[in-house]
Amino acid sequence: MPGGLRSPSPQATAGRLSALRAAMREATLDAVVVNRTAAKRHLAGFVLQAGEEATSGYAGTLVVTSDLAILLADSRYAEQATTQSPGWEIRLTRDPIAAEVAAVLGRRAVRCGAEARVLSHADWMAIAAAMPATELVPFD
Repeated sequence: MPGGLRSPSPQATAGRLSALRAAMREATLDAVVVNRTAAKRHLAGFVLQAGEEATSGYAGTLVVTSDLAILLADSRYAEQATTQSPGWEIRLTRDPIAAEVAAVLGRRAVRCGAEARVLSHADWMAIAAAMPATELVPFD
């Protein structure tokens, strides 16, 4: 792994996922969308190589609910995501982030948290428009 970064163990990521779900319950969130590079590694073990963050769009976006843990990745990262993120459902993406998140969540999320400091305003607005019945709230 470049720069000495290694994916955390599946036991560590499972514990972190449980802690995230507890924080979601406390914040009364039905779902969370995670885009921060460090958070993706921390929660799912998914590690982009140096320089990929700027060119990879939303490869590795995490969508978490009380019963789902999904890693959205395009085909360039499918094998890597499968290897680095055991226990996570890997869904290959083809559409913009708003369409992909809406397809995953459908009508199951009334309140969805997102990293307001990371998600672009355009993506935030597109997700909100794709899921008009869902309240999108900052969750950093």
